[in-house]
Amino acid sequence: AVKFSSFVFQSPDSPWPQTQLIALLQAAVCSLPKNITVPQQEKLLVQLMELACTSDHRFTYTSAAKCIAGLINKYPAGEQLDSVLQDVLKKIDSGLERNAGDCTQATSRTRVFTLLLWLTKALVLRYHSLAAILTDKLIQLLTDPDLGTDAADGFSVLVSDSSDVLNKATHADIRIMYRQRFFTENVPKLVQGFHSASEDNKSNYLKALSHVLNSLPKQVLMTELPSLLTLLLEALSCSDQVVQLSTLGCLHPLLLDATQTMSLHVETLVNKLLNLTSSPAMKVRIASLQCMHALTKLPPHVILPHKSRVIQALAKPLDDKKRLVRKEAVRARGEWFLLGSPGS
Repeated sequence: AVKFSSFVFQSPDSPWPQTQLIALLQAAVCSLPKNITVPQQEKLLVQLMELACTSDHRFTYTSAAKCIAGLINKYPAGEQLDSVLQDVLKKIDSGLERNAGDCTQATSRTRVFTLLLWLTKALVLRYHSLAAILTDKLIQLLTDPDLGTDAADGFSVLVSDSSDVLNKATHADIRIMYRQRFFTENVPKLVQGFHSASEDNKSNYLKALSHVLNSLPKQVLMTELPSLLTLLLEALSCSDQVVQLSTLGCLHPLLLDATQTMSLHVETLVNKLLNLTSSPAMKVRIASLQCMHALTKLPPHVILPHKSRVIQALAKPLDDKKRLVRKEAVRARGEWFLLGSPGS
């Protein structure tokens, strides 16, 4: 690994076909068990930092950031790790500063943001004390004009499984129930930030929140439902299709298992779900129709008043150009037709 890294980092201006070989180094050093020490690890981290913060090649600087995260995740706790992290934090803080009039800063800040994101994931997984500080930095970036959307999407990286690094197959330090802990510590901050954010930034908070909620086990989500349902319903009106799809994924199991709570909002649910059946995105149309189907599981006296309007509205997706959409429309409309009939 040391010899290979010497080739990858041969010079600061190495061409990208050479530096993208960092992916092979990442696969080697980040897959080692925790009890095996990487030779010259501190030197390697310095070189990786330089590559992550200076390379103009997206694949290269992303792989370098992942490699740093993989090493930090398994780095033995102690003063040496704290010293390394403090150096990294200083570089991140200086790299994220916005300088008005600097036309080259956008790419530079994106590189540093990528490093921040993967380093945060590495520390969140192992319950490191600095994880909260780094997560707060990501939350603050939700209002950033350049990085707000990337920061919102980044929450999906934090709570989802990674295929090439920071997973059980690569012997990463992953504590049980880290998603629940992340939810408990950060969702209140996201909710508070949403309410105080400008209209331009509210969608970023909703997207980040929907990613976190979508990763939770259904049992955990059920316990938090009363305090979050209003926000979930508001997310259905967000113009961002990622937010819409993620929110629909959260609502579907709740319609099946939290019928009493969901019944209190049936008017809003029907209106918003019917609107989404005409979404430009096929996946959103399908998910909204699946939720319309799940609505029939609510108490009959709650949904029967909406039967006629829903049946009429669901006639339109029966002619959708996509077969999968037509299939879901047939299923949903059929269930609504049966409402109130004998034996239903």
